[in-house]
Amino acid sequence: RGRDFLCRKCFVDIFEKNVKHALKERKLKKTDKVLVIGQLAAYLVKELVYVPAKFEYSLNKRDGNYSVVMIEWTQDDECVAFLKAFAGHEKLALDKTIIKVLLYVRDSEALDYAEIKNISFKPNKKDSLWKEFLDRFADHPEMMDNLLRNAKELGEFLR
Repeated sequence: RGRDFLCRKCFVDIFEKNVKHALKERKLKKTDKVLVIGQLAAYLVKELVYVPAKFEYSLNKRDGNYSVVMIEWTQDDECVAFLKAFAGHEKLALDKTIIKVLLYVRDSEALDYAEIKNISFKPNKKDSLWKEFLDRFADHPEMMDNLLRNAKELGEFLR
């Protein structure tokens, strides 16, 4: 997994397939008013979403009456949030109006994709302790996938 092991086209195809998987978690309706936050998320939504909903694009969150907000939230972000909640440091937020566009890709993969497409992307800041813990899984992507699956399954108990 990752750009180092794949040709450019294959990496882009797999990345976009993973983004489509995240986008399918909440079906959009043409009556939805959608706020898309971030340049990478905006690019991906324009390329991969074919629902005639009303889209607005912004670099950061803004007030408004949106039925859906799409954010640049990666697998790393989700796993750190889960680990912090599991350790009792904070609660997991559950907001069914949010679509985490990058949920099934790592920060490093999002950075690589953004570089290939010449798009600005900066990963969200993470607690250094948990980020260091996750970085130990760099050579074991299946561990991150398992952690994400556990976060989804156990997350309901931590909310």
